[in-house]
Amino acid sequence: MDLSDLKEVGLREIWKHEALDFSQWMIKENNLSLLSKTINLSLSDPQTEQNAGDFKIDIVCKDDNGNNVIIENQLEQTDHSHLGQIIAYASAMKAQAVIWVAKTVRDEHIEAINWLNEITDDKYNFFLIEIKVYQIDNSRPAPKFNVIVQPNNWSKNIRTRSSGALDEFSLEKQKFWQEFVEYAANQDYLDLKSLDVPRLNYWLTVLKISTAYLALNINKKGIVIRLYPIERELFDELINYRQEIDQQFKLATDWRTFPKTGSIRAEVSGSILDTKTRGKLIKSLYDTTKQFMEVFPKYLK
Repeated sequence: MDLSDLKEVGLREIWKHEALDFSQWMIKENNLSLLSKTINLSLSDPQTEQNAGDFKIDIVCKDDNGNNVIIENQLEQTDHSHLGQIIAYASAMKAQAVIWVAKTVRDEHIEAINWLNEITDDKYNFFLIEIKVYQIDNSRPAPKFNVIVQPNNWSKNIRTRSSGALDEFSLEKQKFWQEFVEYAANQDYLDLKSLDVPRLNYWLTVLKISTAYLALNINKKGIVIRLYPIERELFDELINYRQEIDQQFKLATDWRTFPKTGSIRAEVSGSILDTKTRGKLIKSLYDTTKQFMEVFPKYLK
């Protein structure tokens, strides 16, 4: 059998700019999901260039419990400046997890992140990740995250979760998604009949087309419904119809602009832990999701 060589591709060949290119790539659903799976930590609701005093944080997102998670990116080798930044950002955002992603990692920074994991409470978690990009012949480049440092006992916690020892919220989240998918399958809207129950800690993608995707995510306050146009130009075009679009929704919509795209989101309030109101929450989520899928495709040409 004739085999090809696996070659490493320079990060700057793929992403020229950390904030404008790499961070925008990272927040897309599939890419954030890849990082989530690598470290076994749910990541959702990503926002870029968030203010922290006089500085801007690369990415701030949420974990399953709605806690802030900071992602700091470096397309070069780790340095002392970024080490100081992640500590300052974690303090400013009251983050319970910090993920430092870099091209290569210095030994002293491995020691520093290990030390932070040792001296902090178990609810605070620090990750140090290397990102590589590989290619076979002329294939499409493929990214790979390599975990260099993770929190103490994280591997044990992963094994515990994968063996089925889940907390109450995770168990109820799994039940909720199952009930929502079953409810959708019995309703009259064809586009929601064939949903699959998502992996426990990830978004439920209900629409993925060439111009945008629509996804749902559960947090402690309710369920977020978010539409992401693929390109900024599409989002800017939607803004021209914002007043007309908003008039078609019962819930308030939140429009957010990013350097290379934007998002339109709404939140259905309610706790999935309240079994008495869960049926009402499922119906409200279904109706709002259906609204998103009926309204926005008309403007996403």
